[in-house]
Amino acid sequence: MSYTTFFQNVNQLGDRVTQTTRYEPLVINTGSGSGSAYYVTVDNSTGKQPVQTYTYLTEGEKYEVSSTDSTVSDGKKAINLPASAYKWDAKKVAKYDQRHQKAWVGVVETTYKKTFVNGIGLHAGRLASRFTLIRIPDHSFMLRK
Repeated sequence: MSYTTFFQNVNQLGDRVTQTTRYEPLVINTGSGSGSAYYVTVDNSTGKQPVQTYTYLTEGEKYEVSSTDSTVSDGKKAINLPASAYKWDAKKVAKYDQRHQKAWVGVVETTYKKTFVNGIGLHAGRLASRFTLIRIPDHSFMLRK
């Protein structure tokens, strides 16, 4: 029972989880005093295990995610290596690349199914993991703090 509750590896659950993906266009930030427009702000932390924090805007919302569960893609291909571990709808990715000029965000959420085993582990219906792919046209649209 303790294994079921605490030691499940989300990446190896297969049919015990469901994956949903949502896509949203990014909003450009003109910022005050920065002199340029950008989609993403990157803040580097210091310490033994430095982590980057990405801040981006969508329609009416401001989000902040860490680099441990997100990535920024600014190359020719929308899905970079860290994001390729997840299932993406290639047609939707191509559509968003074209429609929003390579400025969008995709969020993959994995949720535990409501099954008996997940219920024993007290996971049924809960969020297992979340991964964010931030797509920008070029690295010049990224503001480093």
